[in-house]
Amino acid sequence: MLATIFKPENKAFFEAIDTDMILGRRTVVFNFSVEKDRAKQVISAVGVTSSSTITGMRGRIWIDRSDARVLRIESEATEIPANFPILSARRSIEYDWVKIEDERYLLPSLSDVRLVAVGKPRDYETRNVIRFRNYQKFGSEVRVLDDDIKPDPEPTPTKP
Repeated sequence: MLATIFKPENKAFFEAIDTDMILGRRTVVFNFSVEKDRAKQVISAVGVTSSSTITGMRGRIWIDRSDARVLRIESEATEIPANFPILSARRSIEYDWVKIEDERYLLPSLSDVRLVAVGKPRDYETRNVIRFRNYQKFGSEVRVLDDDIKPDPEPTPTKP
């Protein structure tokens, strides 16, 4: 989502509208919009039949005033075809600083996705909430060898 909003070629429109406090940080709040042919956001409907459509997006974004980091995004799909089974799609993502191996990273902490779908006898809303926590660092050691170089022989154990 961040790439869709901030890629220069997507020509997102931004308008500063307010200030706010998030996580004790002063932020500037912007409205944004990205047209359908540039956002290329895909919404899928799965049920008796499956279908998908491409939409644009608009919303708000909270940016930390001191370090220009995104702390929150709220977006909704635009230009949804009238005959598509999803009537609206909204998403919010909150970011927080997380410490991993004594380093600080700004990572998603909460995601909330809501879809309103056409239903019989009435429309219904689905909600998917994800709380991100317990981030960990994983690693391994890898040796890359060229085909024409033989690996060093494994040391043979010495007898006592």
